[in-house]
Amino acid sequence: MGNLRPEARENIIRKKAHELWEQKGRRPGHALDDWLEAEKIIDAEQKVRRSVDPVEDREVPIVILDSDTTSRFRSGSKRV
Repeated sequence: MGNLRPEARENIIRKKAHELWEQKGRRPGHALDDWLEAEKIIDAEQKVRRSVDPVEDREVPIVILDSDTTSRFRSGSKRV
């Protein structure tokens, strides 16, 4: 399932399973069913997300501008 760490995936599935349990009236004895359904939902969502935005799994560099750079952009000057 993409590049999600196993712990992150498990947490997302746990939240979805809890949501399903609540939606189904908090019925006892169906924890495994709710967990498996949550896995299917989350995995399908991740598959769609990757197919729509394949760049999502790549690292994206972060650029931090200093105050001098940002003030030049705000003043409208173009510096190449």
